[in-house]
Amino acid sequence: MRRAAPRGLALAGLAIALAAPTAARSDGLWDGASGASRDPYRRAIARGDQLALRAAEQETLGHGEPANVLALRAADAYERASALDPRAAEANYRAAEVLYLHFIQESNHPQRLPAERAVRQWAEFERKAPRDPRLQSIYFERSLTFTKLGGPDNYRRAAADYEKELRTLDPSSAPEEQVARVLSNAAEIYMALGDLERALTLYYDSIEFATTSQRLYAFGLAVALDRDGQATKARETIRRFGGYSYEVLNPRDGSVFFIPDGDEHYYQALGHDTAGQLESAINHYRQFLRVQPGSPYAERARQNIAQLEARMKGKGGKARGRGKARRDGDGAAAEATWGTP
Repeated sequence: MRRAAPRGLALAGLAIALAAPTAARSDGLWDGASGASRDPYRRAIARGDQLALRAAEQETLGHGEPANVLALRAADAYERASALDPRAAEANYRAAEVLYLHFIQESNHPQRLPAERAVRQWAEFERKAPRDPRLQSIYFERSLTFTKLGGPDNYRRAAADYEKELRTLDPSSAPEEQVARVLSNAAEIYMALGDLERALTLYYDSIEFATTSQRLYAFGLAVALDRDGQATKARETIRRFGGYSYEVLNPRDGSVFFIPDGDEHYYQALGHDTAGQLESAINHYRQFLRVQPGSPYAERARQNIAQLEARMKGKGGKARGRGKARRDGDGAAAEATWGTP
């Protein structure tokens, strides 16, 4: 389960940054530019900025396709600038950011070509500017990108970027919610990779730092506990942090998504189980198994189904507990990652 910042805020931030004077935007922007290439490089950067601003304007107007076309043209211009001065890092940073904002941030399944293009630009920026303070936010965005591209190899790359970000974060000065968000997202990746020991450690740490999101992160911890065979402790964790409701797993800001696909049903199932809504819990476990039949946690889901069916049989029929949830979440959109740091 992961969370991301609203796109409108990020696009507004991009527009403000690009509207600022060049000298104030990036220290050393022209470092390494030869006299012959300086003007063409500067023109290419300026062209990219113009196109990126127009893309942001179109996006705020709700014109998604024209915005995407302009974003791709902006990335082209930044890449031309990078070719004109291969030692300068700024063009790589801007190319990756415009691609991330328009093709990755709001999509759970981004187009592969723009996403991989952004990854290449971030890698070039990191190689050229290994001490740039913006790397901390890049690690977060790149980890989300790898997560959304999916698959064990990309999950391992995402985990590596979260570990890099955790090493750069200063818990004594960074906002507590930012630290909690990174810890929780990293925990989710390790759980997807089957490393429950590391996942549990990170989930416990995320709850220690969280100030407003403890209930959501506690749900991730509860799922990890259940998958680790600690069923009683899992359900106690959900109750201790406010119990189950549809809204806790589906915030209105749309900032939460789940990986891998179908994992949201395991969360919903555990929530319904804890609330005593046994039939809904079984239905969600079955949906999880339909989407993820090869999951390392499929057998655990089957065990939970068997236990719930035994409880229902013992009660003489279909048990829905103390009352049906306001909305049981069947078919809930898959999305869970915390956004910008």
